[in-house]
Amino acid sequence: MFVFNAVQNKFKGSSILGLIELGSNTMSEGVHGDEVINASSALDKVIWLDSKEVLAGKCSNTYSSDNQCLELIKDDISKFDILLIMTNKNSERLWSPIIEHIKNK
Repeated sequence: MFVFNAVQNKFKGSSILGLIELGSNTMSEGVHGDEVINASSALDKVIWLDSKEVLAGKCSNTYSSDNQCLELIKDDISKFDILLIMTNKNSERLWSPIIEHIKNK
């Protein structure tokens, strides 16, 4: 999870919104426990896409569907300099609607 710190160091002074999908079997089964939550503290705000509700009760901004996450991001995107999307699935379903939203603003 050093990627969070690397992004923060690379873009010092930038506000970073993270969209993190717990998509792999390892992540969606909660194998990493609180480590993933603690590592994300380098970001200004994190939205968790957690379809199996592994993080339920452990942190805020956890959602079980793409649409819930996307709506929240669309509401908040203008408050951040960088959107960091982390998933091991097809990320186009996440970034494409956000790009369209920004283009249409």
